[in-house]
Amino acid sequence: MVGQQHVRLRPGRAESDGFLSVSDDWRIAFVNLEAERILGAPEEQLIGRVLWELPAVQQMPGLKDRYQRAAEGSTPTGFDVWTRDTDRCFHLRVVPLPDGTTCYATDVTEKRRREAEDQAAERAAAERVSAWGLDHLTMTTELLASELVGNVVRHAKGPVRLRLLRTDCLVCEVSDGSLTTPRIRRALETDESGRGLQLVAALAQRWGTRYTATGKCIWTEQSLLGPGADARAA
Repeated sequence: MVGQQHVRLRPGRAESDGFLSVSDDWRIAFVNLEAERILGAPEEQLIGRVLWELPAVQQMPGLKDRYQRAAEGSTPTGFDVWTRDTDRCFHLRVVPLPDGTTCYATDVTEKRRREAEDQAAERAAAERVSAWGLDHLTMTTELLASELVGNVVRHAKGPVRLRLLRTDCLVCEVSDGSLTTPRIRRALETDESGRGLQLVAALAQRWGTRYTATGKCIWTEQSLLGPGADARAA
């Protein structure tokens, strides 16, 4: 009688995400090509090695403790780690198994940097608007600044500059080094992006683009009275 065997399903060697399996004594049992790139060594130099002894892993602060805590659990756990030497960010998904773990690694560096840029823009906009006593415009200004900066980070190039101006309206400007004119896309329901400029057009009284000596500037205008001020006045 043939005994039952546990079959471990694992991605192919050429998957775009890194994948490795680790035994219960922390030795590497399988790596795909992307995991080889992340760990900085070919398969033949990785199989059988203790994960924590690898130079690439030692460049990821906190990885060992977080990985081991995840391995002790009963459900998959996800967390981010940054590398000291390359300044890359990877999102790891650790899956506990009876005889070890599997781990998926996705490079999320650009995504995390975009998120940081967006958050910084929101904070800067909120602080300036509050200083001007325009707290009723805080939410819309945060959203506008975040969407404009995020659009530049994703699609343009060069240094990004955020500027707020108070005249007879509240102006938000984001400058960059690209000459590409932003266009409103018709995003599908399943798309994760593509709605940023639709939101800008909905929130701002006016918006547009002008070219500068070093690139372009995307600008928006809001009434100092707040959203819907024109409709109330009418």
